[in-house]
Amino acid sequence: MLTCVVCPDDVNFVDTSYYNPIAGKEQLLKHFYLHAGSSALSTFSKTTSFSAAAIVVDDIVSVSDKLSELSKVCVMYHLADDEGKDVVDSTAITFYTITSDGKIKSAFDVTEPKSPKPGDSGLKLLKTVSNLIGDESIVMKSDNINESDQSLSAVEKYFEAWNARDMKRAVSQFTEDCSVRDLQYDDSFADRDELEKHLLRCKDCLPSSFNFVIDDIAITSQKAGVLWHVENNGDPLAFTRGCSFYTLNERSGLIESGFEIPEKAPPKMGYLNTLPSKFEQ
Repeated sequence: MLTCVVCPDDVNFVDTSYYNPIAGKEQLLKHFYLHAGSSALSTFSKTTSFSAAAIVVDDIVSVSDKLSELSKVCVMYHLADDEGKDVVDSTAITFYTITSDGKIKSAFDVTEPKSPKPGDSGLKLLKTVSNLIGDESIVMKSDNINESDQSLSAVEKYFEAWNARDMKRAVSQFTEDCSVRDLQYDDSFADRDELEKHLLRCKDCLPSSFNFVIDDIAITSQKAGVLWHVENNGDPLAFTRGCSFYTLNERSGLIESGFEIPEKAPPKMGYLNTLPSKFEQ
């Protein structure tokens, strides 16, 4: 239970395999004991569906905030079994805040959905919601974006352009030969043209009252980790959080590659994974 050793008493731990966050070191320790092996950040057991022996870090970005005296660390990882083979559908992203004495103050973890991927099913649901809201145009003016603001990174400009439904502006924040993986889908979008087609399809299904809100960001000249959620007219929507990990072109500042993982909608599988393993024991 090393994680609990490196956490303060008021740690806030969000494992999106479960419905509620775990608040406090004592509750986190109970969570790990009870749900060992039921999700990516729980301890592992061969008797579980994960059968994982290790977390393999694929990429990481870390920055320090002098004002808050906290560090922000975003980690993209996958799981490997006891033979060193990759576990299928185990890519995940975790966003941490770390105290000045090196303890994990908060963590948010989201994992990719299992195959077959949901694909456009989520978009179809959003289209239905859009029709119920009565928003058929789903178009906003791009005047909301301040193109002269040089302090914004390409990642932040991308989110702003998305919210303005200006997809030309959004894809301009990526290099021509970018590669973007939305883990809702089986394949990556291999260049800017493919990405634009995907974003336009999303735009047609997303009500204009829905906006992506950046909760936190860890960014350097080469990498960026983003914690975000979706709001409807300023109100946060349940089960719409997510994490993204981007690599940046150091010269141009544009996004070269990206991984985006939204939170899985209910039913959450954490407790359901726990029950059979406990029964077997």
